[in-house]
Amino acid sequence: MFKPFRFCNHWLYYHGFKEAVWRSWTNSPNQAGLVGIMQKLVQVKQTLRRFSRETVGDVITDFKQAKEIYIKAQEMLAMNPTNKLLQQQEKQSRELSNFVAMLY
Repeated sequence: MFKPFRFCNHWLYYHGFKEAVWRSWTNSPNQAGLVGIMQKLVQVKQTLRRFSRETVGDVITDFKQAKEIYIKAQEMLAMNPTNKLLQQQEKQSRELSNFVAMLY
């Protein structure tokens, strides 16, 4: 069955992304017309899937973990709201959770 390709904007922020796409595009067979373009796109698609799997990893799992850490930090801060260290940890975990959510 055909599996649609989804481009993830956050790939652009990873080191080696542009080089991988360029290398894949330029190393694809040079055929004329739409057949050639289609072959190049298929090659780039395979490269991006491999890049995502090997370089980016599982963003959904990362998001869930960051969210769990943030919730735990909030709970600990609620028990001791004047603790400066807990305030800092909560802030850092919130920022991490927001960043990972942006990628997701």
